[in-house]
Amino acid sequence: MVIGTPDMAVAQLHRLQEKTGGFGSFLMFGADIANWPTTKRSYELFAEEVMPHFTGQLNPVQTSYDFVTGQGNKWVDATLTAQLNTIAEYEEERAVR
Repeated sequence: MVIGTPDMAVAQLHRLQEKTGGFGSFLMFGADIANWPTTKRSYELFAEEVMPHFTGQLNPVQTSYDFVTGQGNKWVDATLTAQLNTIAEYEEERAVR
């Protein structure tokens, strides 16, 4: 059984894979324990965050994230500088009007 956050589901499925040597399918059981909007959100989270982890769909996104966060403040500083420059240019244009 897998209960919890998407990260907890990913960890539990990894544990199940290690224990069993791998498996081809994971079945979800809908027991109507929660109301429909909550149940639907649970399915959405599983589809959006858990399943892509195991299909490799998140690899490019994770690679990009790791690259950006691995650069320290380089990208944060560049973004902040660009924002401040744009604000200053806007204020100058406004003053001319």
